[in-house]
Amino acid sequence: WRTLLMARAIENQMFVIACNRCGTSGTSSFFGHSLIIDPWGEIIAEAGDEETILRAEIDLELVDQIRGRIPVFEDRRPSLY
Repeated sequence: WRTLLMARAIENQMFVIACNRCGTSGTSSFFGHSLIIDPWGEIIAEAGDEETILRAEIDLELVDQIRGRIPVFEDRRPSLY
């Protein structure tokens, strides 16, 4: 969960806010750990395994700064797909 979400934030150069259920339902268990991750893949807030309200301030200018330094989206060719 954590590693995959960090990778999504890095490869898309954006904040990722992921909500994950916690507790049990029937025979299924859910483990929480909702996350807020910055575009560098750094976790800036993480919930535990209990119901929580997770908050963090994010600076959307960071997305533009990172995309300016590493312009991966300039190579896209949407006309091909």
